[in-house]
Amino acid sequence: MNRHTDHIDTDTLAKYFLNCLPREEETAVQEHLCSCPECSARLEALRKLRGAMSDDSGQRRPGVLFRVLRSGWTKAAAAVIIVAGIGFLTARSVRDRSGIVEHSLNPGMENKDNILSVDTFDKADSAYYKEKYGEDFKL
Repeated sequence: MNRHTDHIDTDTLAKYFLNCLPREEETAVQEHLCSCPECSARLEALRKLRGAMSDDSGQRRPGVLFRVLRSGWTKAAAAVIIVAGIGFLTARSVRDRSGIVEHSLNPGMENKDNILSVDTFDKADSAYYKEKYGEDFKL
């Protein structure tokens, strides 16, 4: 404190505001602030200045990593990586023919010219086509 004006000097008030004063000096400053409205007003101005310099909403901004993870670009990049990974794994499994087992319709005979077909025609299909084409439809 400045003994000439009986007010707290700016340096001491700033150190008090930042909690950097020794315990004895801090106690003296607290006693003076209780009895001096001018020094109390200067301390309140420091508090308002810190509030104005911080975020207007009073809430802390989320960290950089959190903001990056929440951004749309990150989601798009993750989707591209996932699709590329699935494509890579699928391509490897399609190229790898070691797990394929050949089955023979006629054991002992070669199957180069044989054609395998599966009949999936059922009664519901038969009724539909009979109704649509009439008597011209034959099984």
